[in-house]
Amino acid sequence: ESTAAFIKHYKWKKVSLVSNLGAAAFEKLTAFEPVLKRYDIAVTKKILFEESVTVQDILNGGQLDEIRSNSRVVVVMFSSTRDLTTVFREATVKYGMSESEFVFIFPWIQEGANGASLFIDDTNGFDDRMLTPFVERLKTIDLREEDISLANIYGYISLFDSLKLFALAGRRVLNRTGQFSALRDGKLMWDSMRRISIPGMMSNAGVASGTVMLDDLAERIPFYSAFFVKAFANMAPSMVANCDGLKTGTGCFEINVTEVLKSFWPAIDGILPIDEPLCGFRGGKCDYTLIIVAASAVICFLLTLFGAYALRRYCETKTLNRMPWRIFRDDMQIVDEEQVKSMLSLGSQRTKLSNTNMTALQHHAIIGVNTHATYHMYEQRRPIKFNRADLTLLTRMKQAVHDNLNPFLGIAFNEKSELLLLWKFCTRGTLQVTELKISLTSNSHSPKVEQIKNS
Repeated sequence: ESTAAFIKHYKWKKVSLVSNLGAAAFEKLTAFEPVLKRYDIAVTKKILFEESVTVQDILNGGQLDEIRSNSRVVVVMFSSTRDLTTVFREATVKYGMSESEFVFIFPWIQEGANGASLFIDDTNGFDDRMLTPFVERLKTIDLREEDISLANIYGYISLFDSLKLFALAGRRVLNRTGQFSALRDGKLMWDSMRRISIPGMMSNAGVASGTVMLDDLAERIPFYSAFFVKAFANMAPSMVANCDGLKTGTGCFEINVTEVLKSFWPAIDGILPIDEPLCGFRGGKCDYTLIIVAASAVICFLLTLFGAYALRRYCETKTLNRMPWRIFRDDMQIVDEEQVKSMLSLGSQRTKLSNTNMTALQHHAIIGVNTHATYHMYEQRRPIKFNRADLTLLTRMKQAVHDNLNPFLGIAFNEKSELLLLWKFCTRGTLQVTELKISLTSNSHSPKVEQIKNS
């Protein structure tokens, strides 16, 4: 009743039952199932283990996978409450069934010698420190764990400790008296065992089964461990009005659960998990069609934007490369000063002087096969983009042809982090040469005029 009330309080509707084979376990299941049904709690899976099951057997048997696929709330009831529960919990931990996802409920049904009242067990009852060394000792005499009944493991080990204590006490008596007859003196042997302390059975890995200590009366002193379980809910019964127990087959009472502690569960939010995931145990209750369609639409939209942007950049680059004023660095050759001097044509002294001055002031290059050009170089720190007006202006500059203008050849840019403005090289001289030629012509005319006047 209390277990069912606890499950109902947290609004769990589906649970799994875990128990073992045997008459005692069958009686527990027989008592639990009608109560769970009366509280509208469905048993989704019932798992039964052998009484001699081990951790590895549980891991290899596939039962834990069945529990994971059918429930999140597990009610565990073993006939050997302490031993089988320890094995089961160790298996669930190794299998990855964490408390943040699963709830394991262990109803404590009082039975047997320790069922009448609360009891304190010795430390060795809560671990396998005694079992491991004992099994290793069995292997030294060609015995296996399956050859003996581990139900009486404490009796075997106590017998070993007694024989070891008797041997050590006899050694003390012999060392003290030097006579074998003294070993028959019970009082002397008892006296040598008082306040003695020895290590227990030792395994090959150095793990001892515990310390064997005798008191002043040569009686063994047990070692105890204490555990504190913090209460998080109070459960109080109350009578149900207008109820006839003879007709309902119940005691006409209900158990009320009152929480006294919040956010106690070992999860990130401190809240107990639900009895079934939102999408079901296998994820079949969630329809992901809308999510898939929306995600596909978003991905297609992003791909379309990226494709449109890439197509635009490709078209812009292709259009820019087709411009008549676009010059690639691979299509031109930078010419040094010595090469320029050899390229200049032989002319008058004034023309050669002008070409020499231009060679010192300008940078020269060869475009294509034989187009001689001069250029101005500028540092380019980022890629250059041209708008429609710039493209139109540069195209018109390329198309402009006049006898008094050096033709504009084009621009080399977005390569080698520098920008080159190229103009066709003019071999007719500069404006300074033209002014000098006019001055010389006027000076030559003046003497002729004077001669005419004098004559």
